[in-house]
Amino acid sequence: MKTLLILLIPVTLLFATVRYLQAQDTPLIQYVAPSGSDSGYCTLVEQPCQTINYALSKGLSNVEVRVAAGIYHEPILLYRAPSVVSQPITLTGGFTLTNWITPSWTTNPTILDGQKSYRPLTIQADQVRVDGFIIRHGNANLFDHTGGGIYIGGVNQTVEATLVNLRVENNVASTVDGGEGGGLAAVMGDRFVREAKLTLENVSFISNTASTGHLAAIGGGVSLQAVAGSHLDVAMSQVRIERNRAGNDFSSSGGGLAFNLNGGTATVRNTYILDNASAISPTVLGGPSRGGGIYLLEGNLLLENVLLAGNAGERGDALSIQVQEPLTTTVAMNYVTFANNYRVALDASAAIHSEGNGVNLHLSNTLISGNPTALKAPFNAQAVSLTLVNTLVDTNVTSLTIGKVDQKGTPLRGSAGYRNATAGDYHLAGNSAAIDQGNNLPPLSDLDGVARPNGTASDIGAFEFIAPVLVEQTITFATIADRRLSDLSFVLSATASSGLTVTLESKTTSVCTLAGNRVQLLATGTCTLVATQAGNAQFKPATPVERSFVVLPEESLHELFLPLVLR
Repeated sequence: MKTLLILLIPVTLLFATVRYLQAQDTPLIQYVAPSGSDSGYCTLVEQPCQTINYALSKGLSNVEVRVAAGIYHEPILLYRAPSVVSQPITLTGGFTLTNWITPSWTTNPTILDGQKSYRPLTIQADQVRVDGFIIRHGNANLFDHTGGGIYIGGVNQTVEATLVNLRVENNVASTVDGGEGGGLAAVMGDRFVREAKLTLENVSFISNTASTGHLAAIGGGVSLQAVAGSHLDVAMSQVRIERNRAGNDFSSSGGGLAFNLNGGTATVRNTYILDNASAISPTVLGGPSRGGGIYLLEGNLLLENVLLAGNAGERGDALSIQVQEPLTTTVAMNYVTFANNYRVALDASAAIHSEGNGVNLHLSNTLISGNPTALKAPFNAQAVSLTLVNTLVDTNVTSLTIGKVDQKGTPLRGSAGYRNATAGDYHLAGNSAAIDQGNNLPPLSDLDGVARPNGTASDIGAFEFIAPVLVEQTITFATIADRRLSDLSFVLSATASSGLTVTLESKTTSVCTLAGNRVQLLATGTCTLVATQAGNAQFKPATPVERSFVVLPEESLHELFLPLVLR
């Protein structure tokens, strides 16, 4: 009996300590590692639990679960019943067994792997923060074909959530028709019509698919939806959405992003939206696809320091906007670049497509290039309100607008002048018409973090022009011995330290000429040749090098036989 009493005292103290800490403002910390063991409350660094779900099953509120590096094969559920008073829950990866204080999710990858058979992470609790994970190989066929990698939602359950420092890759919401949110699906709000809020910071959505079926897929990378009468406000910063697709054939929307905000506002800053597609095949059979990069329904959108390039969708290769009365939609853009949003040039349509009444577009410091039409609006609806301020439309855009548009302001026309669009580099080159044509308004740094303005005025588009720092180069060109006019043509060689091709020219074409690097002698006199290298985007022009030699007369018979006489 005494032994049993002694054993019960530490356990009782442990439970009491846990309950006491829960009541304090400081979060209770739990620890999880692949080498741990699922027992106790996971609150000792020396005895971490093995699975995340076990730690969460303890039902603790105001808790932070710290997860050590490794691969976790479990469908994780953060759940709290609607009747329970919400307190924050934080799930943080990137720790090690020897460092539970300072996480580094890039150095210590913490992976939630769905093994292509289940969704790795489901959040049905309020005030949740997930920080520092790679979420991959999810499949949501068992979860209503929604949210291949992450699902956030449940009426009256999720009104606020934060995702930070994540890479969400190679997830599939559905292997049949009608998938939603290949990487992330959020369905947020409550019956009390509170404002729902979702924050994403430093998150990448790479190669996710809403549906491998044929139709009605939404949000290849991300699908965000307000429910139960709530407005959903979204704040996105330092996000990368790349190579995602919604569906295969038709009637799919939002290759990269799909918003249904019920009048809320999505603010997207410092973000890349690249090479996404609403559908693989360019067909409207069974219904058109919309929004290769972004699909917006019933909400407002602010884009700032955003690059949309290489996206494809039948209606709105980069951006599709749909509005249903009585709501109106405002889309504002500031320092945004639209570039080459199409699969192939022959398939290109309008970069921006609008449907419905009450659409207001305001473009500042925005650069549009590559598509045949910048904005397509309906002919049989209220005119789209379009305001242009310091906006450049490349000369390769044939039509600024099609349909009913009430336009205020005139765009600049000229070459976007990208550094290397073929290689996907949409920074400005020195010949860009966008340089120093902005209005100097904030933000005071560009998509790369370069201070703006970098010249007399800010540049139009997502990037400020930075003159490249060129490397010096030198030419090696050997001296040339004198020649006789009767000598055959000969080849010279000159090289540059950069490895670039050197050009040879004759400055005395009456005496000698050049065909490539082969010298042809024409007359007696001094032949002067110059070697040049003009440089490129990495190297400065080289200092020219000259070489001269004498072209002597042909040898006379006396000169030919004199050596024999002297013998």
